[in-house]
Order: sequence, then C-alpha cells, then structure tokens
Amino acid sequence: MRLIRSPRHPGLRIAPSEAGAGLCLTAVGESLAGLLAPGERLLAVDGQPLTDVLDFHYYSAFSAEPELSILGVDGAERRVRVPGERLEGEALTFAPLEFKTCSNDCVFCFIHQMPAGLREDLYFMDEDYRLGFLYGNYVTLALAREHELERIVRQHLSPVYLSVHAIDMALRNRLLGLKRSRDIRGLIARLLAGGIAIHTQIVLVPGWNDGAALDETIAALAGYHPGIESLGIVPVGLSAHRARLTPLRAFDAAGAAAVIAQVETWQRRLQESLGTRFAHLADEFYLQAGQPLPQMADYEAFFLYDNGIGMSRDFIDTVLAEAERWRAPARPLRVGLLTGKLGEQLLREQLLPQLGRLPGLALELRGLENRLFGSGITVSGLLPGEELLAGRALLPPALDALVLPPNTLNAAGRFLDDLSLADFRSRAGLPVVVPETGLLGALAEFARGRS
Repeated sequence: MRLIRSPRHPGLRIAPSEAGAGLCLTAVGESLAGLLAPGERLLAVDGQPLTDVLDFHYYSAFSAEPELSILGVDGAERRVRVPGERLEGEALTFAPLEFKTCSNDCVFCFIHQMPAGLREDLYFMDEDYRLGFLYGNYVTLALAREHELERIVRQHLSPVYLSVHAIDMALRNRLLGLKRSRDIRGLIARLLAGGIAIHTQIVLVPGWNDGAALDETIAALAGYHPGIESLGIVPVGLSAHRARLTPLRAFDAAGAAAVIAQVETWQRRLQESLGTRFAHLADEFYLQAGQPLPQMADYEAFFLYDNGIGMSRDFIDTVLAEAERWRAPARPLRVGLLTGKLGEQLLREQLLPQLGRLPGLALELRGLENRLFGSGITVSGLLPGEELLAGRALLPPALDALVLPPNTLNAAGRFLDDLSLADFRSRAGLPVVVPETGLLGALAEFARGRS
C-alpha cells in the first residue's frame, strides 16, 4: 500500500470540515509537478469517490496507472493518469483529516480528569478506526455504524486495535458509560471473519473488571487466538481532578501483585495451549508491586509504548548495552536527570548502580511528584514543562546538562502544558538533552559536541 503523508499523532491537528468533496491538496512533490497543484481537490481514483486519505491509499493500489479526477482551483474538473510509482513516498500531502470523536462516557476516561489550559490536542477524545489503522490507537467500536465496519473489512484496514475492557456486555456498558452498544463477541467474530487481525486492550479498574471478570475476559479473548493476536492490560489512571466523576480507586502494591499473579497464571496456561503468553501487563503493575520486570523475550515482540508495555525493559536493556560501549569523555560530565516517581524508582533500582561506575560521568537524579495531576500520577509522560523547569532547582547548580524524558514532548516539541522545548531551553540556564534513542548515546554525543 502506498503511503501518503498525513498528520502525525500525537500532536494531531483536528481540521474543521471543508466545503466541497474530495481531498484538498496542500503540497505536491516534484514527481507530480505540472499535473497537480496545491489548493486543488482530488475527487476520485478510477471513478471511486474519495472521502479521506485511506480511500486514496486503497483505490490507487489497484491500478498500475490510476486515473485521478481533479477539481482545479478555477472550478474546472479534469482527469489525469499517473503511474503508480509517482504516487509513492511524499508525492502528495493532504489537508488534515477530520476524525470522529468519542460518544462513550467511560468511567475511567483520563480526558475527563484533566484541568483546563493544557495543549489543545490533549482534549480530543478519539474513537475513529482510521486512527487505529494509521497510528495504532485503541477504539471501542461500541457505537460503530454499519458502513464503518463494512469498510474496515472491505478495505482490509488491519489490524484493529480494540478496547474491550470486559467481555461481559453489562459490565462493558457500565465501564463505557453506555446503556446499549454493539455486542462485543459479535463484533470480534465479524472482524475476524473478514480477515481482520485484532489487538485488544483492557483498562483494569479495581472492583470493576478485575478478579473473576478479568479471568472471564482473558479466557474469552484467548479463545479467538490467533485472530486476536494480543491483549494488553493497563491500570486505571486517576488524577486529582475527579470531582463529580464516578468514585474509583487505583491499584496499590498488594493489588498490583495480585494482578501479576493472576495474569502470570494465565500466561503459563496459554503458553502451553496456544504457544504464546498472549496477555501482557503494563510496566506500572510491576513497578507498583516492586517486582522484577519481564525479560525482553517474554514480550514476544509485543511492545505498546503508549500503553507502557515493554517500555521499561527496553529502556533498561538499551542503557545497559550502551554502558558496555561507553568511553570516558574528554572532560568529565555532570548531568541532571528529571523524571516521574516511577521513572526514579526504575533508574535507582535498575540502572544507577551500573551507571555510577562509568568513567567521566556523574548523574544527579530527581523524581518529581506531579502537582498538576496529583500524586497518584507517577509516569514521566504526564509531567508538564513548568514543573520540570521548577524541578531544575532541586538539582545541584553546577551541571553540564539537563536530561528530560522524551515522552514529555509531542512530535511538535511541546510539553502538555503547551510550553515549547525552545522556551524551556531558554529558561533552563543550561543545555537540555532529550534523548531520541538511548540515554548514554545522547550524552556521548553531547559530550563530543562540547569538547
């Protein structure tokens, strides 16, 4: 399938509906210069009307030389044939898609728990199967329309990332805040019959869908394997902004340990019967319980970093591998690291003893309590820029650089409170490093740049 540049996610722009049919072109590559121009509209491919960029992907893939129907800026319509290879890469850039918003009222929805004044895109509640296909976003499809399901199958928009939460329909509807919704078993069966692969997710809420309900859901979903390829289980996140919302509680250490024991029992059973562990827990469960993280092989190449599944193990293994290649810099390097409380726990327990022995490198670590969302939110990715700036004062003044977790920024380089990285750097009073790959690799590159 040919890929056309579309809005990056996160940092998604939600475009207003544009007048007129087809797709608006915002940029045209050199391979198509003279045939199409920015501002024109692509109406159809081989006579098939286009409603979004996925239609373009789908219909243009059937022909070696698809016919494009174009509406020019002068209002005149024309048709041109274009060799398929000239449509590859970044040949065409379209105006941002308008995505379907969520009509559920989930009891655990984190967007309902966010204060005002944050980055605008954070308040977008998506429930669009196209985001799942493009970026791996999870959707419930609880209120999916018939034509949407038909399109998923017809255009083979696979895999689907499906938020199940509970296989029992009464419980699922309670979690989703709905009186009625599509039958989840029927939905799964229909997608699988259409050749669609599925990855599933559970947001686990103590007293709601854990315990026996979790057993029932795992058993049911595993019964659809290999069509359902995996199940990710993440803990509910509760901020300090829950006034007038359904009372919920978070997992404590004992609760997290109980979930680990329950899921590990299933993993052993499913490894024997299916040849896969199938169900995977978010890193947060292990850190909360104070238990060792699974090894890399245990994840079976199933990593969902946005859900915090496998991220910590990958980070540990990457840093330890980098440590073996570390060479002392020309000048000793003293660096401050700011992270969330969970990140601090991980670094202190798993990495600082080894990193403290590296020649020419001294690390100062501070884990910040999240004042914006409350102490119950301990992940680094939800630390706002202003709190990270304030955290600088908790570190020694004589530092060569400050390291920030990369997941605190979106693709446009903005923190969740809309502070830009450029503004952060101008106010920090020292160089700021945001590792794009490995922590030590980024520090080695920084050290080379200043020597």
